[in-house]
Amino acid sequence: MRAAGVEYLPRQLKESEEAYARRLRSSFLFPALRHTVKTFVGRVLGQAIDTSEVVEPIKTYLEDVDRDGNNLTVFARHVFFDAVAYGVSWIYVDRDPLVAGSTLADARRQNNRPYLVHVKCPDVIGWRPNAEGGIGRVRIRERIADDTQAGDWDDEVYLDQVRVIEPRRYEIFRQTDPKSEGAGDWASIGEGRHGLDFVPLVPLYTEKTGFFVARPPLLDQAWLNIAHWQSYSDQRHIEHIIRVPILLGKGFTQAELGSLEIGADRMVIASNPAADITYAEHSGEAAKIGRADLEDLEDKMARLGAQVVDRQPTMETATKTSIDSAESGASLAAMSMALQDALNLAIWYMGLMLNIPDAGEVHINVDIPSATEAVEDVREEGEDDDGGQTPVAPAARETKTTIPKPN
Repeated sequence: MRAAGVEYLPRQLKESEEAYARRLRSSFLFPALRHTVKTFVGRVLGQAIDTSEVVEPIKTYLEDVDRDGNNLTVFARHVFFDAVAYGVSWIYVDRDPLVAGSTLADARRQNNRPYLVHVKCPDVIGWRPNAEGGIGRVRIRERIADDTQAGDWDDEVYLDQVRVIEPRRYEIFRQTDPKSEGAGDWASIGEGRHGLDFVPLVPLYTEKTGFFVARPPLLDQAWLNIAHWQSYSDQRHIEHIIRVPILLGKGFTQAELGSLEIGADRMVIASNPAADITYAEHSGEAAKIGRADLEDLEDKMARLGAQVVDRQPTMETATKTSIDSAESGASLAAMSMALQDALNLAIWYMGLMLNIPDAGEVHINVDIPSATEAVEDVREEGEDDDGGQTPVAPAARETKTTIPKPN
């Protein structure tokens, strides 16, 4: 947010660059959006994913599903966090390079196996659908470590490259001169085969708006978080002004002011009997208004974030609280089912690469009520002695869906 500068924290009229820089450095972001996304991820993936129905050897591979030491649950948390933040994220099913002439048995002896790669939303830079409505081609931005250019005492040197994936094959491109300004020239540095008749890239949508296109489900909360950033900056600035009172002197001559010394062991003598020295202090009303605005924004962000942002309890009926929670649960339940479908599709792709037509399924166990069930539970209980409603706590549910087949 600080790096964005005036894009999200406008500079005030006639505010000097130095004053704006000080205000920017003293502004701190209330992390409502990040907290909400992390809470969503925790509610959906608070328990380990059930892999008991996945066949071997794929089940064993899920303990290090990305070749980076992460099991399937940890990997899914990264993918789901990105999908909630951006609206869509991807899982690319890759495999170790096959040695020419090797059989499937040779590949297994060499531990040549498929694995999953998390492709973050900003790294998918282009795509093309095919005639059947599936993926015909996709371009992915990658950053890899290049140890050949690092010296003995250098940190890792990274190279940017683009992987172009098509049915049955992929090709990797790099800039011929990475240090050149602009796009530069790109050249192919190699290609390979993944062996499938389609592009093994699985999208995970949390709010789909079109083919490979989505809207962040918490976008409204993000805008409110920006408003909070701006209001908090103003609040910090006005509180700084309030804390520094201004010395006000009346009835002094210029000569007397020139020799005036302020301190606990100093005496002020003036020739004018009506002379006076006081401190002019702010009434504090502006600070109260700013604080009320911040509290209002935090309350709105809490509601848009499905009441997962920590805040002080308010006097609300149990009916309203349960309905708000149910609406949140319905959204999270849909997201969790989408995540389960995406993981099962990726695991099915892994099985196809190993000539295993039925790789099995994983299941995500979540304790999230649907909106209809929670609201009906509230209505059936009737009103309590205080005129409110007493909701019934829903039991834990297991989301289970069928695996969609690719086009």
